[in-house]
Amino acid sequence: SPFWFLLKAYLNKIGLNEIYLKDLQFIFNGNTLPNSENEAKKYSSVKYGIGDFGNEAYEFIDILSENNINYWKILPINACNGLPYSPISYYALNRDYISIDKLIEDGLIKGAEVRENSDRAIYDDFKKKYCVETFKNFVPDEEYKKFAKNKEIIKYAKYMNEKEGESKEYYIFSQYLLFKQWNSLKKYANSKNVEIIGDLPVYPIFDSIETKFYSKYYEMDGNKFTFEAGTPPDYFNNEGQKWNSPVYNVENIKKDDYKYLVDRFKYQLKLFDKVRVDYFRGYDSFFKIPYGKSGKEGFYSDGVSYGFFDKLLRCRNVKKENLLIEDLGDIREETVRLREKYGFTRQKILQFALDLDNIYDRDNEDENVLMFPGNHDLP
Repeated sequence: SPFWFLLKAYLNKIGLNEIYLKDLQFIFNGNTLPNSENEAKKYSSVKYGIGDFGNEAYEFIDILSENNINYWKILPINACNGLPYSPISYYALNRDYISIDKLIEDGLIKGAEVRENSDRAIYDDFKKKYCVETFKNFVPDEEYKKFAKNKEIIKYAKYMNEKEGESKEYYIFSQYLLFKQWNSLKKYANSKNVEIIGDLPVYPIFDSIETKFYSKYYEMDGNKFTFEAGTPPDYFNNEGQKWNSPVYNVENIKKDDYKYLVDRFKYQLKLFDKVRVDYFRGYDSFFKIPYGKSGKEGFYSDGVSYGFFDKLLRCRNVKKENLLIEDLGDIREETVRLREKYGFTRQKILQFALDLDNIYDRDNEDENVLMFPGNHDLP
C-alpha cells in the first residue's frame, strides 16, 4: 500500500532497515485500514451516509489493535458548519456522529432505513427523524439530569433553538446521546490498547456559540467583527487565505487570566487521550486581516504565548505529553523556542519526507516527534 511504501522509503532514507518495523509505535490517521479487497468493500459501506460512533468504529478499533497500531488520530468531532475545522462550539459534539445502530441496540427506536452507499460522507438531516423519535421515547434518568446542567451544552441548546427551532431540551438530549456513545467508544479503544488523539481547531467560525456568548474574547466592535483570521499571500494564493473565522482579543484573554482558553483545553483533554493543537504558530503570533479586506492588508500580532501555557500546565491532570503540536509550514524561530520551552511533542508528516530536502534528514531529526502517514490536507 502507499503507506507501507512511504514508510519503507523513509526508513531507508534515514539509514534504518525495515527489520525495525516491529519496534515502531504506529499512529493511524483516517477512517479505515483494510487488509484485503473484500475487507475494503466491507468497510467502505456506510449504512447511514456518514461514519459515526457505531459498530463500524468498534470494528475499526479491532483492526488497529490486531495490527499493533497504538493511536487513532481523528479529525475534530465538535459541532461545526459541516467542515471539521470550522467549529460552532468547542464543547458540543457533531450530531452527524450519532449511531443509529446503537439507538436500535438500546431499544430507543425499532429500526431505520439504510441509505445507498456513497464514496463521500453525506451531511444532511437524515438522522434527525430517528433522534426525534428517540427523544419522544426517552425517560430522563439521573445520569441525564446531571448532564443537562452542563452550562456549555445549555448554551449550545439556546443557539440551536434560535437557528433551527426545535426545543432546547431536544438539543440537550441529542448531545447526551453523543457523549454517551463517544465515551463508550473511547473506553473500548483504550481497552484494546488504542489511544485516541483528538484535534483542536484554533478558531471558531464567525457565527458560532463562541462569538455569541464570549464575544469579549474576539476582535469585535459591538456586534461587528474588526479582524478575521487567515494567511499572507503565498504561491497558493496571491491574495492570501481567509478562514471565515474571527481572531482572539489577546488582551481580554490575558485580563481574565487565560481562563477562556484554559477551560477549553482542559475539556478537550477529558474527551481524548491526547490532543493535536492546530496552528500552534497562532499561540505565538497570529495573522490578522482587517475585516472585509484581503490577506495583502493583514499583519502578525502577538498571541497568548508563554503566559497561557504556563497557566495551562499548572492545572491538575494537564500534562505536556498529552499535547501534540502542529507546527508545519513556515515557522519563525520564536515559535520553535515556545515549543522547546515546554518540551511539546511535534507532528511530522511522512509524505513530506520524500518531497522536502533537508527538513527531514536524519541529522536534523528531533527525538520528540510523532510521525503521521499524512494529514487532512493531503491526498
